[in-house]
Amino acid sequence: MKYSGKSWVIMGSLCAVLLAPAAALAAGRQEVSSGALFFIPDDKNGLFSNGVGGEVQYRYWLNDDWAVALSVGALRLNVKEDDSLINGSAGRVDILPVGGSILYDFIDYAPFRVLLEGGVRYCFINSKATMVDVIGRRLDLEIANGFTLLVGLDAEYALTKRVSVFGDARYQWDPQGESINTIYGPQRDNQLTSLLFRLGASVNF
Repeated sequence: MKYSGKSWVIMGSLCAVLLAPAAALAAGRQEVSSGALFFIPDDKNGLFSNGVGGEVQYRYWLNDDWAVALSVGALRLNVKEDDSLINGSAGRVDILPVGGSILYDFIDYAPFRVLLEGGVRYCFINSKATMVDVIGRRLDLEIANGFTLLVGLDAEYALTKRVSVFGDARYQWDPQGESINTIYGPQRDNQLTSLLFRLGASVNF
């Protein structure tokens, strides 16, 4: 993927802000999780049909109940071929979501654990989507970067003292949408509002 210098500055600033509190704290319980990510759009008239990817999350536990987390992911979204507002839509859109979360240990009954999560992601978007204009030419769809908010529920099962497996479900909300443009000007806004499901494993240290 290719991203502008401005995008890298934004991503670097987000990482610095999110990591600063953890760096200032004494060493505490930490976790790293990694899992496959599945995207199901919550927009019947939207641009996407489905998507898959993955996410890595670093968690720093402030105490027994609360943690802060930094997440980096990658998603490939498939464009619907029957979009009702964009003629002849096709292709794919690659997304790099980067952001932070707050987690609460809602249920802890070893070896089971349930976490509640609330977070924000900045989505770097690389569009390979196209449309067809009125004379049959295929045009590139340029999609702007944007923010999303999410809430989720994470169910975990400890295999050992250090290793757990998990499955989680999240609802991702796109509060403003991202602009879609062609050489002719703006189209309707893009929407990343969706359900996100993740399956994977985590290690604590």
